[in-house]
Amino acid sequence: MPELQLLLLQIQQQAAAHCGAGDAGQELRMTAFDQDYFQSANYTNYLDRQEKYTRTAEEIFDRLKTFGLLGRSSSVLDYGCAVGFLSHGLRQLGLHDVDSYDISEWAKQQARGRGCRVVEAPSYFYDLGIFLDVLEHIEDDQISRIFEKTRFGALLVRIPCSVATSPGQFHLEVSRRDPTHINCKTPEQWQKKFQSFGYGVCLPVTMNTIYNSPGCFCAVLI
Repeated sequence: MPELQLLLLQIQQQAAAHCGAGDAGQELRMTAFDQDYFQSANYTNYLDRQEKYTRTAEEIFDRLKTFGLLGRSSSVLDYGCAVGFLSHGLRQLGLHDVDSYDISEWAKQQARGRGCRVVEAPSYFYDLGIFLDVLEHIEDDQISRIFEKTRFGALLVRIPCSVATSPGQFHLEVSRRDPTHINCKTPEQWQKKFQSFGYGVCLPVTMNTIYNSPGCFCAVLI
């Protein structure tokens, strides 16, 4: 079996094994998101995306500043920060109160190397929580624990999703290809989930680098 196919199979087996496994599942996910995942399993090479995430940071700052949701003194949590491209981009814009969180030890090491403030546990409150391409990797009970422990003035989310005509399947082929994508919902189901956490206002987001679409739920929630 080719090396890449074997790697994907191993990740898929880990993802299946951790469902409902609590702390043991957390450990399996940590091993799934290693250097191979970021560089070959589902991405050509994630490390080539720094320029894109720098532009994303600029767009997020400009857009949310317009609505009074983000300023240079704001506290921000980049949840699922990966190697820290977005966190680093925000810090370059003058936002110094930016925490970066991820479960991948390899990714956290990369983020620290970029000067990101990587935390092992998020604080109780942030002005803004950024969740880009992360919640599809997490089961509902664990998502609930995240939002029970930490509150946010606002959220920015981007989540691969399904559509009403095929609710049990990710709409985009690239999203279906990642075996660590284990939480598949329609945009309406995600909105309902966030409403249960107290975020009742949903504003679809359309930027150049991140945008709401049939296959991807992208929004600001307040």
